[in-house]
Amino acid sequence: MLIPLARYYTGAYVLAAKVRTGMNALEFRRWRESFELTQLDVSKRIGVSRSTIQNWESGTTALPSMIEDVCAIWTDRLKKEQAELGPVTLCYADGPMWVDAFRPRNRLATMQTESYATNSAAIARVRKIFGREDVHGPFIMEKTGGALWNQVELARVVDGSDQGAPTVRNTITRLANYILENPTSYVRGDPTLKKVQNIEAAIKEVGGELLQLAAEGQNRFVPYTEFEVLLKRLHGLGTYPTNRQVSDVAHAIQGEEVTGLWQAGGP
Repeated sequence: MLIPLARYYTGAYVLAAKVRTGMNALEFRRWRESFELTQLDVSKRIGVSRSTIQNWESGTTALPSMIEDVCAIWTDRLKKEQAELGPVTLCYADGPMWVDAFRPRNRLATMQTESYATNSAAIARVRKIFGREDVHGPFIMEKTGGALWNQVELARVVDGSDQGAPTVRNTITRLANYILENPTSYVRGDPTLKKVQNIEAAIKEVGGELLQLAAEGQNRFVPYTEFEVLLKRLHGLGTYPTNRQVSDVAHAIQGEEVTGLWQAGGP
């Protein structure tokens, strides 16, 4: 019997049998932790409950047979979302790659390559040059030589429809949503109802301001100092986003800064 196990980000279902083969519980947990994901994060991505993930990792419930394939699919996507992944190389042609066999040939296009320390920096560079007459078929490669982003995927990053790519808007939005979804997790000290409600309200207020800052990040440069002001307010309320969340924002901001995304002119 087949059961729906996961919904890939394109919306397609992945079907898996109930009998486990391949990846074991420890390997599955190590895979999750390698991307610094919580059990809740994984449950949302693959379309099962958090308790199901807990049961898989504890060995209480057998892993589905295709879980290894599901993890492989999500590994590709999760790598794209890592702001600090690098070094990477941005590649593109400086002219059209298609040649009309029935017309005189113009200058042959040549491949251009640019090296960047992080995925987020390469993404920022793509956003700056995408659509230029001397930029055709851009893609980003990992150090291994494997493709990280293709042209179609990068187009979705540029138009803003990819909400997982490590841009400033997306990284701040993820952090803000995490805070808004978990305000009670950070209430400490006096457990009186009034204090709890006040702290939760203050946390949600900062979360809202972070969402506003994220939205502005789609159209202007957001310096880290501006983000840091809100981060310190969260700390003052006893709220600490994960190191990964803060690091992603920092790398995304640095990427936009080093590539001059919001600077007029330039190469």
